[in-house]
Amino acid sequence: MQHTTIGNTTTFYSTTEESRINTDVGAGNIRFLIKLTNDFSKNIKFAYAQGQQINNRYTSFELYHNTTESILEGKVNLQPAGYWTYEIFEISFINTPTLTETTAPLSDTVVLTPSDDNGINNGIIEIGKLLSSETELGKEVTYNEYSTGDEDSYIYPFADSTTDNIVYGCTDVNAANYNANATVDDGSCTFHVYGCMDSNANNYDPNATIDNGLCTFDTTYGCTDSNASNYDPLATSDDGSCTFDFVYGCMDSNASNYDPTATTDNGTCVYKLADDFKDRVIADGGVFESQDCIEDILTNLKSI
Repeated sequence: MQHTTIGNTTTFYSTTEESRINTDVGAGNIRFLIKLTNDFSKNIKFAYAQGQQINNRYTSFELYHNTTESILEGKVNLQPAGYWTYEIFEISFINTPTLTETTAPLSDTVVLTPSDDNGINNGIIEIGKLLSSETELGKEVTYNEYSTGDEDSYIYPFADSTTDNIVYGCTDVNAANYNANATVDDGSCTFHVYGCMDSNANNYDPNATIDNGLCTFDTTYGCTDSNASNYDPLATSDDGSCTFDFVYGCMDSNASNYDPTATTDNGTCVYKLADDFKDRVIADGGVFESQDCIEDILTNLKSI
């Protein structure tokens, strides 16, 4: 008889090699499907053996207690406490076994289309009894009633009077929902996920529950000096590329000294019309008093 305590991993020991059905494949191509039938309610559960080790004289494997059951991951809920009949089915593969919903039979009646990747149920290689108890080596001397979810209910053996105050919950101190009052782990533990929680960051992690302070953001490199000739207003980080190659000169194309290569006007523009007017005044016997005066007259004429 196998024994397990609810909330703990159940380790099975069997003699699968002695009763092997398909001897055409190696031991590494064999997986075990476990059928568990409750002796009281006749409720049936299936789970694939995990961590199996096939030796010459014995085979060991595990099933995990979890209230969220998974056949392929070997997670099964053996509550309430009591006796279960277990049957071990030999599932053989031609290729390396991959357990998925399409490649592995999920019950003893499922028959998959023959292929090198699909598992074949060769039949039962061992039958035995499993006792699940609420506490380690607990005596089943009292009875509690459990509903089966339908119109009927059944009476199952429960823990003795000294262990009736059982609290189910997460018993892993590293879990986010650790329950210090829990006495039996119910497989409900959840864990924090550290990562960047800023959705604007390059490494944003939508699954993160706690920010780790390591968010990174896009950086635009360029010249950030507004006095530089190649100033980049979009740059967020200066890359040392700033240049100050300004060309000073007259930037007015109407001026006689207009410099098409100038990038900054230095106020030195002169106009040929003013020089001609000055020459004419002097030629007519007049007195030319000021270049600025002439330029003021021309500026006023332009604005009319």
